[in-house]
Amino acid sequence: MDEQLARDNNRWVRYASVVVAVLMIASVVWSMSGAGGVSEQELQTAIHEEINAEREAAGVGELRHDESMAANADKYSQRMSDGEWFSHDPPNGAKETASCGYWGENLLSEPDTVGDPDRIADRLVSSWMASEEHKRNILDGGYSRQGIGVSVDNQIIVTQRLCG
Repeated sequence: MDEQLARDNNRWVRYASVVVAVLMIASVVWSMSGAGGVSEQELQTAIHEEINAEREAAGVGELRHDESMAANADKYSQRMSDGEWFSHDPPNGAKETASCGYWGENLLSEPDTVGDPDRIADRLVSSWMASEEHKRNILDGGYSRQGIGVSVDNQIIVTQRLCG
């Protein structure tokens, strides 16, 4: 009887150990994947939609998403995040340029990386709209294309590139 009890206890200990190990691995994968934080792609889409809503309300034409500009903006946001600097002018002095003659740029940093992408996008775009220079860029009818880059790390960094 004691041997049977010991085997049953050992079986439960092994079972519990496996469950704990699986939960620990899942926790590591969850944290490494950024799960629980906002998705960069969802936030890019939400910001794009929010900006077009602002333009529509102002009677200005919609901005088309430009994948090439978005990739460039993504790289810029990531460089700012990696380099711990935040500026239209990188520390190495290499000014970003666009492949169109008429272009603008908006940058923004947000400390809250967890939450609904639509709510975060609303806060970000509201911040831009509260600034006359950023608002002027967003509502400029000369722009027809837009690329948004988002880096989510310890904070959210957004680069919006606009082109006419």
